[in-house]
Amino acid sequence: MLSFTLFGRVVLAKNGVPLSQFRSQKEAALLIYLAHTGQAHSRAFLAELFWESSSTKQSLNNLRTAVSRLRKQVDEALLVTRQEVGLTAENRQAVDSVLLLQTLAQVARVDTAVQATTLRQALDTYRGEFLADFVLNDAPQFDNWVAQTRAHIHHQVIAAYHKLGQYTLASHTSHDLAQGFDDAHHWLQAGPLNEMAHTLLIRLHLKAGNTPEAIAHYQHFVD
Repeated sequence: MLSFTLFGRVVLAKNGVPLSQFRSQKEAALLIYLAHTGQAHSRAFLAELFWESSSTKQSLNNLRTAVSRLRKQVDEALLVTRQEVGLTAENRQAVDSVLLLQTLAQVARVDTAVQATTLRQALDTYRGEFLADFVLNDAPQFDNWVAQTRAHIHHQVIAAYHKLGQYTLASHTSHDLAQGFDDAHHWLQAGPLNEMAHTLLIRLHLKAGNTPEAIAHYQHFVD
């Protein structure tokens, strides 16, 4: 089965073994696109996405070659017809970006410790931005998709940390307070200039009775 680590350092693997025999970066990009979008796409669309500067005939030939090479690596994981290319359902189950977004959508509110734990476990998989170290030099449409997806995921992650922060501030347990400090620091790693994250950390210090620390952090932030 295929698995995809798309946050931070990108790793594509088959049965736990990293795939490394890509003849071109676009072959890896094609797998990534199929995995994250979770659906089959027409050959014409994929050819335009990755080879827009080539003629229609040449771009379709390029896609055909890429698919042929990929099939040698991933066997039956690819679902290929004359019209479309996709991944089988089984091989779309281990995509970290998809799993994170699914969990964030499912936990619309954080009112219980169980919901908070579920959200934290999902956020732990966000080890860096979407496709942070993945570069494709001559596919601007793909690059635009990456940028839009990266921004969307980042926005959802920030919103999730905000939910956790509100839950922690409303809680009365020392355990939740300690977890809240961890959440705030993780939030600041994801968005160092996010004013709400800094405000949360200051309010947590005040709630814990750490007034000097709250003042120090405020002064550091405004400076």
